[in-house]
Amino acid sequence: DVIVNLTGGGKAPEPYPTLSDGDFTGPSVSSSPDPLVQFQWSPHVNVSQMQIYNLPPVSVSTDVPASFQNIQSITTNNPMVTVVGVGNIMFDFGVESAAWLEFDSPDIDFVILSG
Repeated sequence: DVIVNLTGGGKAPEPYPTLSDGDFTGPSVSSSPDPLVQFQWSPHVNVSQMQIYNLPPVSVSTDVPASFQNIQSITTNNPMVTVVGVGNIMFDFGVESAAWLEFDSPDIDFVILSG
């Protein structure tokens, strides 16, 4: 039995626009783990306004592989995972970030715990 399908490219409403009106042209800061440290906004941008930065995971693992069909697709441009049982998923984004994680699925009807 399928519990839920997790797919990419969802249409969930976002509270802020995505990162825009700039480029990664600033100086490199080797001591900073911030993936946006080199991002420079155009002069006309109000930099106090929030923007969303999407950072896909570079790897994913689980403690119960049989519970997640196609789990490695999470790291591609077309993620499509079918959850068929209980288990834990660990995402590695390659950097430390102040962030939140969103799941967008038309049939998600269970509680997600993080820790």
